Amino acid sequence: MSKSDRRTIGVTLLAIFISWALGGQYGMYIAFVCLVVGVVIMVHAHLQPNRTPAEEPFITLGNITPIAEAKAADKDLSTNVKLTPSTAGLTADPLPRTSKSFDWHSKWTELQKAFRRLDNEHVYAENGRDRLGSEIWLLGTDGIGKETLDELEALCDLAGNTLSASVPKIPLSETTSSQSKPWKRWISHVRDLQGYTQSTRYSYGKDISYEGGKIDNPAKQSALVCIKCRGTTYG
Repeated sequence: MSKSDRRTIGVTLLAIFISWALGGQYGMYIAFVCLVVGVVIMVHAHLQPNRTPAEEPFITLGNITPIAEAKAADKDLSTNVKLTPSTAGLTADPLPRTSKSFDWHSKWTELQKAFRRLDNEHVYAENGRDRLGSEIWLLGTDGIGKETLDELEALCDLAGNTLSASVPKIPLSETTSSQSKPWKRWISHVRDLQGYTQSTRYSYGKDISYEGGKIDNPAKQSALVCIKCRGTTYG
C-alpha cells in the first residue's frame, strides 16, 4: 500500500469518525459520502501510471530537449567536418594524429591532390636572412595569382602540422625543426628536399652575406614532396 493510499484511508476514517460522533441522520449521510469519496480517490490513484524522475519531461526550448541538443552536438563533433575553402576537399582527422592506426598514406595523398589544385607558376616562396642572420620566408607572386596566396599558406600550415605528426616519424633537418610556424616548417622541408629554383646571396655591407633563394611554383614542389612523405608510411 502506497503512502498516498494510507493518507487517503486515514483522512476518510477520521471524517467517518467525526460524522459518527455528530450523530443523527445527517451525520450518517456525511460519513457515507466521505467513504465513497475516499474509495474513488484511491481507485483513481491506482489507475494513474507511476512516473519516475527519469520519465519526467524536460522543459524544452522550441521542440528540442536538452538531451536532444546534447546528442546533436555530440554527433557534430564525432563526424568528419569539411575544412575551410583554403583546404577544400580535405576532412578533419577522425583519429588523434599520434595514432599508428591513422591512415597517414591517405592523408598525404589528400594533401598532394590539394597542392596540385593550387599549381601556379606565377607564385613563389622566397628565403633569406636579415642583418642579424634570422631566417625569413615569404610567399609572393609576379603580379598574377595573389588571390591564391592565403589559400596556399593555409594548406602549407596543414602540411606542416602533418609533417610533425606523421607516423613513422619523418626525419627533419635542424633548420626545419626549429621553424615555429607550421607553414614555414613545410616550405623549409620542401627546400631541403627539392632545393631552390634560383639561389641568391643576400649581402649587408662588405662583411655580412647570407645564402638564400626562391622556390618557383611552391604548390607543385609541395605536391612532389607529399609523394615522398607518403613513401615513409610504408615503414
